Amino acid sequence: HILILSSGNARYRWQEKIRQALHKENKGFRFIKYSEIKELESQFFFYITSLQKDIIEKINPNFKGAFISSSIDPYTEEYIDNNRTLTHYFRKHGIPSYRVHASGHAMPHHLINFINSVNPEYLIPVHTEHPHFFKTFFKNSEIKVRVLDKNDEFDLN
Repeated sequence: HILILSSGNARYRWQEKIRQALHKENKGFRFIKYSEIKELESQFFFYITSLQKDIIEKINPNFKGAFISSSIDPYTEEYIDNNRTLTHYFRKHGIPSYRVHASGHAMPHHLINFINSVNPEYLIPVHTEHPHFFKTFFKNSEIKVRVLDKNDEFDLN
């Protein structure tokens, strides 16, 4: 069973969409509140979207699951500090702890490695705040980078 710790209203639109989808599938019970943490005893995977140190005092001492934390920005100092504290606490109590980065966004060096592996004739950056970065980075490459405006067309033939 995967449970999702809910601290109240959805902060982002994607969070609300996840909630709606789970409720539509009659899986709204997977959302739990901080006050329900102490009731968990065994065989649960625990998923948190934002880490908070005060969760430690809310964990049932008989909890026998796994702790999985996820963040859209795993490289902030606060996230790293909180994650170390929680990981240390859980491991000390025999609870495995895992951290995943699950935003759907790739790191720049992963994108560059992927692009170099594929070696496309054309590269059209989309869903990025810095499309011209690719033009600069690949300027000495055989890859032709095309930065398109919103309504631009590009013939692939």
